[in-house]
Amino acid sequence: MIEEMARVFGKFRASVHVFTRAQETKSSRPDDLARLRVEAISAYKKAIVGFRVVDWKLQSYFADEKVGLAWHAANDCLLVWYYSTLYAGHEETLQSVRAACARREANEREGVGAEEHSGLTLKDLENSDLVLRESYKRLQEAVKLARTARLSVIEK
Repeated sequence: MIEEMARVFGKFRASVHVFTRAQETKSSRPDDLARLRVEAISAYKKAIVGFRVVDWKLQSYFADEKVGLAWHAANDCLLVWYYSTLYAGHEETLQSVRAACARREANEREGVGAEEHSGLTLKDLENSDLVLRESYKRLQEAVKLARTARLSVIEK
């Protein structure tokens, strides 16, 4: 399970990283940037499926939901970083993604419980470097929890 978490997370991260490095390199040709952007978008589509599959497995394997919540937080951080990288300048899109991934406080009046999502505030999610660092921290937390969490017992 831990290997699958690392593979899905790492493969997506690496694909987006290649695009960001090419953007930063002044000698990158426009056709190379376009190709790398398409590859990053393709990696995103595959990662979304991979994130969800791992999420379902974590929910079914572990009795403690903390493993899945930490995994979800790592994914949210990585997705915000992806959107910040590939959609810089598209403020409406970025604000929508950040709002979906931001930590929400409980609102008893509306009957809404607290939701951690990325664990970061809207303001924090505007800082791409912070978001990327936090994605690694949350992945490490998910791995640590997966190593020690009690497995679910299936009753017959």
